[in-house]
Amino acid sequence: SHVILGNSNPSILDTYESERLEIDKRIISMVKRSSDLAWSRSPVLHFVRSKAQHVMSKAIGVFPILPIIVPLLQMTSHSYSSCSELSFEHWERPPIWPVPISRIYPFGGYRRSQNLFRWFSRRVRAGDRLPNITLSRRYVTDNNLEEIERVYPYKRGWLLILCEGQLSGNDEMKRNLRDVDILNIDQLRTLGERIKKIIGIIDRVVVISGSNVNTCKNLGVYGQCLFVVRPDSHIGLRSEPIRYDVVLDYFQQRVQCPISRSAEIKGTRTSSPGFDPVPLVVWFTIGILGSIAFLKFKQS
Repeated sequence: SHVILGNSNPSILDTYESERLEIDKRIISMVKRSSDLAWSRSPVLHFVRSKAQHVMSKAIGVFPILPIIVPLLQMTSHSYSSCSELSFEHWERPPIWPVPISRIYPFGGYRRSQNLFRWFSRRVRAGDRLPNITLSRRYVTDNNLEEIERVYPYKRGWLLILCEGQLSGNDEMKRNLRDVDILNIDQLRTLGERIKKIIGIIDRVVVISGSNVNTCKNLGVYGQCLFVVRPDSHIGLRSEPIRYDVVLDYFQQRVQCPISRSAEIKGTRTSSPGFDPVPLVVWFTIGILGSIAFLKFKQS
């Protein structure tokens, strides 16, 4: 509908095929592995297979909702994170100069913790489906509160979610990154409405308070960040920290959506790659120099 209305370039329709082809490949691969397991004549696999069937039959009798949950999990477990041009994450690294020392200490400091958070934390990534979110009314910025109190499933237009973040995460972000302003709820609401006005295809803006702990946990939110959610309920953009220009650039370059001429884009920020080698290089160098110093001291 956005293409018909002239709000997006027709080339965005091509992303549907690339996304679905990759998901179809995963499903076919999963079916093939399951078939190989089912038809295997190995006595060990036969024993495991028979026991699994027995356990599942008992579980379905005790938990009759399982036949509903299992297909739902199969539908929502596939992510577009690695196969879609519309899936993008913006992260920023601290400057190389290790001041304050928390950027690199202890054991890699903020840089190390950011690496681990991006790799291993249970968080919602770009391309994932938006999890089920229920917000109390004071967390929703819209006149029609009852209609969007349950954010998922989302069946209208694009959705912008701004998360206030946890106090400790915001303090670390403010201290270690460059030019980061931590916004309060009112400032987030103002920013969201400003972006919505500039980008015409954003249908709703939701602001999530840091005190809404369960929702932040479900989204994997630690520091202040934002999500752009596609009409099909998948995450298009995750930006941490919140950057106004990153959102505009995402819609202009990836969604190919015309934006208001009144928008001011000072420049596109470069997103950091998934691996930050600085902690490894610094502490490896310190270890080598320390070993050399120890050996020289021992020889003397």
